[in-house]
Amino acid sequence: MQKQYCHSLFLKGFIEEIEIHKITIPNFISRETNLIEIDELVPSIRQHGLIHPIVVRIKDDHFEIVAGMRRYLAFKKLGWRKILAHIMEIDDRMAFEICLVENIQRKRLNPIEESRAFKSYVSDFGWGGVSDLAFKISKSKSYVCKRLLLLDLPAEILEGVQNYQLNSSVAEEIASVKDKEKQIEVFEQVINKNLTARETRELTKSTANSVYVFKQEDLEDSTNETDMAMIDHKVQRSFDKTISILKLTLYRMGVIIADMENNWMVYEMLMQHKNMINSQIDILIKQKKKLG
Repeated sequence: MQKQYCHSLFLKGFIEEIEIHKITIPNFISRETNLIEIDELVPSIRQHGLIHPIVVRIKDDHFEIVAGMRRYLAFKKLGWRKILAHIMEIDDRMAFEICLVENIQRKRLNPIEESRAFKSYVSDFGWGGVSDLAFKISKSKSYVCKRLLLLDLPAEILEGVQNYQLNSSVAEEIASVKDKEKQIEVFEQVINKNLTARETRELTKSTANSVYVFKQEDLEDSTNETDMAMIDHKVQRSFDKTISILKLTLYRMGVIIADMENNWMVYEMLMQHKNMINSQIDILIKQKKKLG
């Protein structure tokens, strides 16, 4: 069931070739751009083209990347004008979910990047509880909770995890110790003795002030959020796709109208029709919210 839901996120919208300069980068990107990865991707795209389209959503008069940042940057580096994109009508929450799912499935996030993304979803944005997030990314609640606990570790230990000096499983064992100074002591012993996760667990058991317990309210299901995501899915998709098509029509009309600036009569006529479509989009969005 979890896998099906994750895949269903990608079923909306339609495929279209769009201009690179019309695409912008979102502020919810949860990982740092690896320039080496881009350099490695460029020759592959040059030779074979784009195998999987990027995912974007329409925002005002431009498109915002949801998934496929590396492919987009590779196209920019190649100097190509257009890129194949899966255009979707989605809100901030679903855009974040799709980006997160893709990065997790492709194993592109280090444990700390994952932890920060989870925290953003649960705490910063308040989009749902641990159970909701676990359901969306097809992971267990325990997995999400342990990742969130990593963020309570001292900066020195976080840096060790981020630089792959310390295994995330070992870091999770260290996080079970409540006292920060004792966490550092355990960390130093782990590094000096090259301890495994099991050995670290034994060490933390003998350490005072263990074990940290995740707050119960963070473990509770946000059933309303989960249910809302599944209610009348087919109806929601029909509205989403209609809105996306109309927004794409506005984008195309904008290109046509720009070429008619010297013919003011035609320009004004086309602008009236563009405004009518824009008003229709607003009506559809309101109707969709009522149904939701």
